[in-house]
Amino acid sequence: MSVHGKAVICSGSEGNFQICADKLFVRASGFLWNVAKEGSPIVYSSDAQEGSFTDDDGQVFAVRSDGIYRLDAADVNAKAPATVQADEPVKSVAYGDVIHTEDESDYPALLHRLTRVDGHLIFEIKERYLSFVGHVGGVFIFHRWSPKEFFAVGADGREQRLYQADELTHTQCVGNCMLMSVQLADGQARCDVYDLGKRAVVDSYVIDSDSDGFSTPIEINGAWTVLWCDELFLLGPDGLTRVFPGKKVRSYLPAQEGVYVSFEEEPVLYLYDTALSHVRARLLSPAEGFRFALLEAFGDGLACCLFNAERMNGLAYVLYLTEALSGDAVDIECEERLFEFEKRSTGESFTCVITFARTVHYDALVRQALAAVDEAFGYFSERNPETLLFDGHVDVVVDGGALSQEQKRALTEGCNKMAQQYFYRNSPVTGDAFNVSVNFSE
Repeated sequence: MSVHGKAVICSGSEGNFQICADKLFVRASGFLWNVAKEGSPIVYSSDAQEGSFTDDDGQVFAVRSDGIYRLDAADVNAKAPATVQADEPVKSVAYGDVIHTEDESDYPALLHRLTRVDGHLIFEIKERYLSFVGHVGGVFIFHRWSPKEFFAVGADGREQRLYQADELTHTQCVGNCMLMSVQLADGQARCDVYDLGKRAVVDSYVIDSDSDGFSTPIEINGAWTVLWCDELFLLGPDGLTRVFPGKKVRSYLPAQEGVYVSFEEEPVLYLYDTALSHVRARLLSPAEGFRFALLEAFGDGLACCLFNAERMNGLAYVLYLTEALSGDAVDIECEERLFEFEKRSTGESFTCVITFARTVHYDALVRQALAAVDEAFGYFSERNPETLLFDGHVDVVVDGGALSQEQKRALTEGCNKMAQQYFYRNSPVTGDAFNVSVNFSE
């Protein structure tokens, strides 16, 4: 039996996907598409990108600046979805008979207070750049950003330094441990594993890389996995283990059938066993020159992005599989480009012209137009000989015979919003900022 999937064109700068309920959405320049539905229709469009809509199944979704949320019908007119809580300046959480309170009323100074349930004050501190890590082993752990250190406060209210490193750049809490990324000399980084229960560094790992952050830890087979400096590590009882030495990992996803892994330099999606020792299946990228990234579970399969091997912006794809990857054949439909690029000479420089095929359905036209404009500006932002002759202007030519005035306006504004993603770029020939125009042939 074959596994079926589809790769749909989108903008890499703005069009990353979001999964909500059983839907797979792509969002860019005020438009929202349900790309896993036949025809990948536009389901919502708004200049403000704020509002709600009802799909064909009667499900109600709220569109907010921070994402898309499923709503009950009664919540449609609410100012914010029920799943989103407004930030409160004062937050309190009880840990047994001790309450930790964080007060942001005088931000950027933060007030942290520990009190017993009877109101007795145990500890209070007010500083800038001070954050609460958690309650581990009967003590409260805090992170002070200047100087860069961690300290603990117990039931007696005394402050005890746990860890300090001047070149500490990133931290991550993993179970009862803290991972500390420290910048070393000569382009190296060290990851210290600090056991909060033992109050000691129990392992260190040095890598040839600048210090970097950590991905959200994921537990697989009783061990924690985390990305650090673009490499995958296991954190077990014996400390850190480098899973794929020297190979940069773009994304990974644990699933019932194993662990999906995509590497920076390979156009292949791998399915490993849960021990991450054997490859169970492989999937070659259906788009030449594109790599897998941003893996997420979707239904019985998965969804991900395909980005250009050289950059994360420009034309990209959202790919989804309807079933889990296995050793069987994989049948993927890769959407074709409905446009062509050409250069129109303007003296010693040129304009980039994007011409679309005639009678393209509006929903696909908008999505591919935004991707094409993103691809043009992304390419001419790179260092290549053509960039030196680009006049900064992209001209999109579309058959407007079947489009309404409102559709023409929305498409034009969408392309202009995409150009605004490159507001920092100017033509080396004219000095003009990158800009776009949309011309409709009748």
